[in-house]
Amino acid sequence: MNTKIVFWDFLANFSLTIVVAAVVTFLWSLIAHGSGTIDWEISVVMAVVMSCVLASKKMQELKQK
Repeated sequence: MNTKIVFWDFLANFSLTIVVAAVVTFLWSLIAHGSGTIDWEISVVMAVVMSCVLASKKMQELKQK
């Protein structure tokens, strides 16, 4: 049961983080360089790292209960 909760938490965090990171890198590229391109490498890496950290935090909270 806890595995499903952590998996869905990971997936939700990944989805949200990749969207936000893509928008931020697009705006940064548009403002700083004048070309509106999304840096997918940074967006995916940031999404994976943030999702792993937040999912592990959720797992620790579930273990304490």
